[in-house]
Amino acid sequence: MTQEGILCFGTVSGVLMKLVEARPQIPFIKSSSPVQAVYEDPLGNIWLGTFNGLFIKYRHPQSGKFAVNPMEQALKNIRINGILEDKQQRVWCSTWNKGLFCYDLKTGTIRHFQHDPTNPHSISKDIVAWVYQDRADAIWVPTSTGLDRYNPDDQTFTHYRSSPNDSTLLNVTCMNVLEDYTGRLWIGTYAGGVKCLNRKTGKFRHYLNGEIAFQLFEDADQSLWVVTNNGILFRYDRSSDQFKPFEKTQNIKPIAGVKSIIEDNEHNLWLGTRIGIVRLNRERTVSTFFDQNYGFTGGESVYYASCLKASDGKLYFGGNEGAYHFYPEQLKATQVSKPQLMLTTLTLANKPVLVNAEGALPQPLHKTKKLYLNHRQTVFSLGFVAPDIAHPEQIQYKYKLESYDSEWRSGTKRLASYYRVPPGEYVFRVKAANSENSWVERTLMIVVSPPWWQSWWAYSLYIALLIAGVWGMIQYRSAVLQRENRILEEKVALRTNQLQQSLERLQSTQAQLIQSEKLASLGELTAGIAHEIQNPLNFVNNFAEVSAEMLGEMKEEIKAGNTSGVIAIADDLEQNLSKINHHGQRASSIVKGMLEHSRASTGVKEPTDLNSLADEYLRLAYHGLRAKDSSFNAAIETHFADLPKVEVIPQDIGRVLLNLINNAFYAVAEKAKQSIEGYQPTVTS
Repeated sequence: MTQEGILCFGTVSGVLMKLVEARPQIPFIKSSSPVQAVYEDPLGNIWLGTFNGLFIKYRHPQSGKFAVNPMEQALKNIRINGILEDKQQRVWCSTWNKGLFCYDLKTGTIRHFQHDPTNPHSISKDIVAWVYQDRADAIWVPTSTGLDRYNPDDQTFTHYRSSPNDSTLLNVTCMNVLEDYTGRLWIGTYAGGVKCLNRKTGKFRHYLNGEIAFQLFEDADQSLWVVTNNGILFRYDRSSDQFKPFEKTQNIKPIAGVKSIIEDNEHNLWLGTRIGIVRLNRERTVSTFFDQNYGFTGGESVYYASCLKASDGKLYFGGNEGAYHFYPEQLKATQVSKPQLMLTTLTLANKPVLVNAEGALPQPLHKTKKLYLNHRQTVFSLGFVAPDIAHPEQIQYKYKLESYDSEWRSGTKRLASYYRVPPGEYVFRVKAANSENSWVERTLMIVVSPPWWQSWWAYSLYIALLIAGVWGMIQYRSAVLQRENRILEEKVALRTNQLQQSLERLQSTQAQLIQSEKLASLGELTAGIAHEIQNPLNFVNNFAEVSAEMLGEMKEEIKAGNTSGVIAIADDLEQNLSKINHHGQRASSIVKGMLEHSRASTGVKEPTDLNSLADEYLRLAYHGLRAKDSSFNAAIETHFADLPKVEVIPQDIGRVLLNLINNAFYAVAEKAKQSIEGYQPTVTS
């Protein structure tokens, strides 16, 4: 007896027999051809749309049955793609290459719509995949060339294509239509993915390009689902506005080969797949599989988008040879306990490791909590198993070596192999789940020790050697720097002495240059002063000669006794003496100015007549330039204001005035050389 309550027998031939609990079998309705559409009429009869026409199963004979159903006759030997009863009690049957049939349950009349090339308002194509009625009672008809809408007033069709700026819906086969809770219209297409029509703007938005969307479904939680041709179930993520594969976002057993989807009264999802019928709980976190052990034939026995929830809650799934039907509450999976997960084998470099107290495996692996490996044992494999007598084929595994694997590895293989695992500490985690998606986990600590040259004491030695080497290098470098520092100090001292001597020579040369400049300036000034002194001296000499002559005349007048003549001559002599005194004072002033200019400034401020100082240096500068260049000539204009004496240093102000005036004379002289017509050199002070 196993932990799951399964009774096992061993036979003489060595065959292990197991006795399991009888499972409920999924009922099946046989038909002569594949069932592509399932419908329940108001009387509770089930209509099966097949490749060869319409087959009606009378569920309630006591309510009466049709002697001859007109639709059975009308759709004989016609492939039916879909069946819909609208709110007006009309049953619409879409067909393959025979257009659209409409059966009025109240009147018993049938209307047949087919494509008319001469009528642009007829149905766009005779290949009709589906019929859908939205909340506004509009009938939508997806065909092999696009999407049509039925106009009940004149019984015509409006053909929906894309907007003028978007032609991707042209000539695209539409498979089905669904209006979601927001009012948006979703269209599943053949190899064109899913289109979303905004009926206010008439524009389409495209999703899952290249996919064949066989079925669209919205559950009670307003989640939108898409079943595609490759068996992948997509769910719409409103936050990202994308369809994402369901099995890649859930921690449940992978679901493959999905063909149809329906929801029961408890809001569980039921999926028709290639390997069985799968139930997803209300939270979409637990999946339960009902496979061949429950009467499912497998293979291609379930057909795309062929499913129905009847009025009494019964579920139908159309298949290749009929239809499965069951009440969800009656279909329960066999209770299975959690699997017992064990670690079984250890291999190093593809060689099995036996239990050995002195080896890598001192005790059985399932009892080992921590596995120690050396640096030569980095290629290893771990075997594990989770025995399940009831459903061994549905056991699934996941494993991961933390700090080595970035993601979980999954599958049915019971061996985890690793190659060249670096030294370090790792945690091997393995999980197993049974058919009820009940998970169990086992962990194993693995320590891969490094080689001696990578051990902690080796690194300590490396650090000690590094520190010693650094210390020795620092000492050596310090000695070198000290020696270089002494050499540098000697060079600096020598260079400083040389610079000091050079500075002294430079100062001496500078003093000589200054003296030379002063002498040169004094020479120029002296030439001007000499010319300036010449004028008053000439006046003094001339008046002295005239006075001497006048004295002779005066003597004669005295001798003659001419008193009036003597007085007149005396007056003239007095005037001459006054002029001699004036020009003498002027010559004395010029000499005084020359002496002041030639000696260093005392730095003492004195009351100074700025007008006299400016006039004096103006004339000195002019005559100095004339002494150097006899061709130079310029007019001098003075406009002195009545100024009081000012406390200044006369020598410093005089040098400033002399430089300014020299610059002015130089400027007018250069301009005069340009031979400008009518230009007269003039300096105004």
